Amino acid sequence: MISELKFAFKRPQIYIGLLGMFICLLSSSLPIWLTRVAQGDKEFMSAMDLSFTPIFFGGTILLMPFCAAISYASTQADEIKTGFIFPRIIRGSLNRYAVTKIFVAALSGAFALGTACLLHMVFWHIVAGPYDIQARPEIEVFFADGTIYSTLCSYPYAWPAFAHAIAGFALTGAFWSVVSLWIASIIPDTQLVVTIPVVVYYLWKSNFTGYAFGFELPDFTGFYNDGVTWLQYGYALGFHVLLFILIVWLYHKSLKRRSCYA
Repeated sequence: MISELKFAFKRPQIYIGLLGMFICLLSSSLPIWLTRVAQGDKEFMSAMDLSFTPIFFGGTILLMPFCAAISYASTQADEIKTGFIFPRIIRGSLNRYAVTKIFVAALSGAFALGTACLLHMVFWHIVAGPYDIQARPEIEVFFADGTIYSTLCSYPYAWPAFAHAIAGFALTGAFWSVVSLWIASIIPDTQLVVTIPVVVYYLWKSNFTGYAFGFELPDFTGFYNDGVTWLQYGYALGFHVLLFILIVWLYHKSLKRRSCYA
């Protein structure tokens, strides 16, 4: 597993995913800052506004599955196409191979998206200043009572709020990276591996199940959005944990089929 981790973090794809997510976030927040600078009222902005605006309102969030998928999942497609998957399974075991790939995929996706979110927040802490409402009361941001952020922002500099969003991005990255790994085990095409998750997530976010079947599925905005309560967060987390377990089981079944029937 250690060698696989080293291999994953030496590949440029993981940093392409990180940079892609960072650019997506910055492309939404930077124009707001430049507009405020031009208007001469940048003193009303802080790292809180600029860090969270693309998270709460940015359509670039739809590219999260792409940035998570590109970080590692293509290795599965490459190993299947080259046949390298078979000696790896023979030298170890199917279970060991599956666990290694799932762990590294989850860690790669979490690193890419979580680090991108962290760097975006650090950038705006440096440029716009920290969220210090004691020194700058004019930058205070108000959230609805009972929501997660209304509680987390009561701490100095609202550091738990920033940590909460980073954790949400990391969880999202881990999930979609493993989903992409499963897709690669079924369709070993490196281009489809990174595009299918984007299409699926777009349909998910557009409430496709609501229109087609009459019910709405919770999505990953419950991990970092501004209007979410702890109860809604727990519901979303529980749903995605169950879905993650299902994806892992399907991935294992797909690998077993390939190892038995090539």
